[in-house]
Amino acid sequence: MQKKLAVLVGGYPLTHFEKEQIRGLKGEKSYLIAVDGGLNAFYELTTLPDMLLGDMDSCSRTAYIWYCLHGKKQLFFPSNKDYLDMEAAINLVNSLGIREVFLFGVLGGRIDQTFSCLPFLLRGVALDLSITIKSENCQMGIFNGPCENTFKTDVNSLWSFLAISDVVEGMTLKGFKFNVDKQNLLNTQTKALSNRAKSSKVIIKINKGILLYFNKPGRQENVEHEESF
Repeated sequence: MQKKLAVLVGGYPLTHFEKEQIRGLKGEKSYLIAVDGGLNAFYELTTLPDMLLGDMDSCSRTAYIWYCLHGKKQLFFPSNKDYLDMEAAINLVNSLGIREVFLFGVLGGRIDQTFSCLPFLLRGVALDLSITIKSENCQMGIFNGPCENTFKTDVNSLWSFLAISDVVEGMTLKGFKFNVDKQNLLNTQTKALSNRAKSSKVIIKINKGILLYFNKPGRQENVEHEESF
């Protein structure tokens, strides 16, 4: 059976909520990849991934022995390299012909590796993959215009948008506190940050360009008041 979805799990420790999300995504149509230390999460879930990939510098010995005893596939990379294991995992998914990808365990660690999430998403654009990065506190992804996307969301949840190309043309937002109709957004502007869903369904449409989106991006309640002064 051709797999429809790839779930790639990196080495940043996952919350119970994130592990349950992964458990909910496993199935006959899902291809599960442990990216180095991501094997630790699969071990804790007692769920064998279809592939273990990486230089094995961050997975635990216990998890690795458990995986080896079950005879699954492994793909080793040298530790002395100029790319991240997750990039190699995305290339593997592309070679398998899977077009939809979820990434876990890539947000919240080293700041440089967190910023590498943007190249992961742009690589998805280049390879015509739909990549969504998920954590308990954030979901992020990229729209490559022209496109129209509809999401189910929590009412009052925070949404933010940033132009990655020089300009995003014809951006339309529906179902938000601040709706927008066919406006342009430059990559030097932040006017599309901190919007909120006012409906359980929102629509994001762009005519041209590359738009980065965030839904529920972190712990804003620590620094923001619900009502401004």
